[in-house]
Amino acid sequence: MRIVSIDPGLGVTGFSVLETRNKKIKLLAYGTIKSPPSFSLPNRLNYLFEETNKILKNFSPESFAIEDSFLSKNFKSAMLLGQARGALILSAAQSNLPVFEYAPRKVKMSVCGNGAASKEQVGFMVLKILKLDKLIKPYDISDAIAVGICYFNQET
Repeated sequence: MRIVSIDPGLGVTGFSVLETRNKKIKLLAYGTIKSPPSFSLPNRLNYLFEETNKILKNFSPESFAIEDSFLSKNFKSAMLLGQARGALILSAAQSNLPVFEYAPRKVKMSVCGNGAASKEQVGFMVLKILKLDKLIKPYDISDAIAVGICYFNQET
């Protein structure tokens, strides 16, 4: 089973491509999608959409996992994140992929055993679970990988 997992953001979106065989998770690819801040909002959303389409086309996943929105005191930030998530989810929907959404606390609980874990703790656990040689940064990427690990823990 191969999935693309996403830590959404308008400025920086982390992604990973994970595959599981015999209950072992293998990291196939990872990176960030950075929409140019000079672009208008519609163009930034389109950029996220198109870059996600490229990832989905290149890796042919069977599922798409994305971190759900969190409650924010800043209404404008929450709206922008929601719009970014919409562009990313639309890409998956147009590729006929099932979309799985996980709350940030659920992802942290699944990976670290603590729903209030820090980004550093999540990055460290990703390193240990996947037996990597070094921490993957920025944390947008390790957060995306954690979403994928959560998917495998919850859905398989």
